[in-house]
Amino acid sequence: MKNSIRNYLIINIILVIAIVVGGVILFSYLSAKEDILYENEIMQAYSEKNIIESVDLVNDGLKLIDDTLNPDTEKLLQKYLDAYNRSNASPENMDLDVLSSTFSKEINRTVSLYIFNADGIITYTNEPHVQGLDTSKQFPQFYTSLTSVRLGIRSVKDRVVHSAQDLNDSTVSGELTKFGYIPTPDHRFVLEIGIKSDEFADSRTQLSYQEMIEKIGKINTDINKIQIYTVYQFCSAEWYAKGSMAKQNTTASPLIQKAIEERSHFSEINSDSGNLIKYLFIDLKDPDAVSDDSIVVVIEYGKERRESLLQGLISKFVVLSFLAIIAGIILAFIISKRISISIKTIMDDVRQIAGGDLDHTIGGMNTEEFSDLQLSINQMIKKIKQYSEELERRRTELQVASHIQQAILPTKISIPEGYDLAAINIPALDVGGDFFDIFSREKGTCTLVLADVAGKGVAASLIMALSSTIIRVLSRWTIKPIEILQASNNIFIEDSGTVSFITMFYAMLDISNARLQYVNAGHNPPILYRSDGSIEMLDSNGPVIGLMDTASYEQKNIDLHTGDVLVIYSDGVTEAMNSEGIMFSEENLCRVISEYHQKSATDIIQVILQEIHEFIKEEPQSDDITIMILKK
Repeated sequence: MKNSIRNYLIINIILVIAIVVGGVILFSYLSAKEDILYENEIMQAYSEKNIIESVDLVNDGLKLIDDTLNPDTEKLLQKYLDAYNRSNASPENMDLDVLSSTFSKEINRTVSLYIFNADGIITYTNEPHVQGLDTSKQFPQFYTSLTSVRLGIRSVKDRVVHSAQDLNDSTVSGELTKFGYIPTPDHRFVLEIGIKSDEFADSRTQLSYQEMIEKIGKINTDINKIQIYTVYQFCSAEWYAKGSMAKQNTTASPLIQKAIEERSHFSEINSDSGNLIKYLFIDLKDPDAVSDDSIVVVIEYGKERRESLLQGLISKFVVLSFLAIIAGIILAFIISKRISISIKTIMDDVRQIAGGDLDHTIGGMNTEEFSDLQLSINQMIKKIKQYSEELERRRTELQVASHIQQAILPTKISIPEGYDLAAINIPALDVGGDFFDIFSREKGTCTLVLADVAGKGVAASLIMALSSTIIRVLSRWTIKPIEILQASNNIFIEDSGTVSFITMFYAMLDISNARLQYVNAGHNPPILYRSDGSIEMLDSNGPVIGLMDTASYEQKNIDLHTGDVLVIYSDGVTEAMNSEGIMFSEENLCRVISEYHQKSATDIIQVILQEIHEFIKEEPQSDDITIMILKK
């Protein structure tokens, strides 16, 4: 028995609606899921970048505190050596208890004395619990540095570090102690003093890794825990999010040891929880010190928030799918009642609309049901047309904004005599957050500015315009780079109304003397290729703009010589990523500069862009790219 056309229509309309709704919802879900995962990756990247930069700042502050103890340490080391010489180079003739008491009274702090032999063993000390400690077996890296001191001729002052508690202490988790070392003239021993004081712990409370990780942990709600381990795998600071299994295990992971040995970053997926754990090695080794202050930061990212968002998306789209299909079934029954009368008219009209003619409307129907359908479809077409026009208007506004932003950048570069200068800005979206500027406020000088606003898109472009204006205005009042950046930081924090920040490289070129004064506010270190083939990095000497209320910057000078090439760039260059997740990197950029340094500034820029394009291939540009090149 054949079914009626009504039944066929009902079945087919329901199937079409189900397929279309399912496809649209699946596409919307995948797109929303991709946005959630991308946001999660961005938050991880910024958290890790902030941790590394914050550790460097804290370490610099701790070094300043430690340096105040160096005079007392140096004075006692010399007296300790004098006592050794008076003993006819025989440590067994030295009364270390008396010496320790004398030194302690002199500086009003507890002083411990140690003597290491050539094998790195503590053979004499007034601290019997560590006598016989063999550093060559328990702390081989320390023993290597100690041997260098023994064979040298000068004293060495260490940072304040944790001391060994006893012979079995392989994690160095004892008291905070300031150590100093001096070789004996016969190079048989190393004399060591250890200065202990409760005030060490108090002074470090003011500049604390603990306080730093607590702030960062509270900013990124995806972080379950942050731990900081020394190179001796002692956990010196830790933070756990509320609700996580706090402090259940502080035993060092094998990857911590691997990160310390290879001095590199690693990551793993926790087999129990499925959480991502990052191991960030931060190299703080002072080449002039015996101990290694480097640390490994362990960050565990929870997946609860991400999974909750994804589960919410699934639930929402399942409900939408169900409602859409139910609505389709009802609509199919309604329009099928008298479909045979107007089916041809509907099909003709739908075909014309599907062909792109949004001005066309459904023709007059001879039933109430089809009249309602006619009105609904015509209203839908009208809204689609309105939405299309609105999208076109917004696209046009973005194009105008892009043109305005490009107008802010220098359109014509005045090249100083005796130099070659070129720059380019390529935003990742219609508008971006990178900008550069080249201008002269004083005869015989040329100012070079390149900055990167955190983020991209419309928000970053607005901050970019504000920042560019601030720099231009301030440059009318002073030409000193350090004063301009300090004032810019103050203005940005007070008036920008945002929690964003800016990295900036600001330099003023003395054209005739070929001298460059510059300040680097947290920006990627520009690369200076010297004519002799060597490469120098103009490292950051100040924090980013907009992050700290009282930022301190350092102004530096470099001299340029004929054949030198200075490449200033944003992180969109070195962080350009291919399909395998590998970044272009500073190493590749240095290689390109070395190979093509003899070309003109404009040609070098084009070569760099071509190398990036060949590296990422079909991958989209993920960040704004800005390059400025100055050749002498």
